[in-house]
Amino acid sequence: DLTTTLLQINQRPLKILDWQTPYQVMLTNLSKNSD
Repeated sequence: DLTTTLLQINQRPLKILDWQTPYQVMLTNLSKNSD
């Protein structure tokens, strides 16, 4: 299922993101922009 695959990808830490998940990076960027 596509939703399951997307969740798995977004919850996997990536080396290029300094071992953060894409979801963590997105939340960090959103919180910085909301200030």
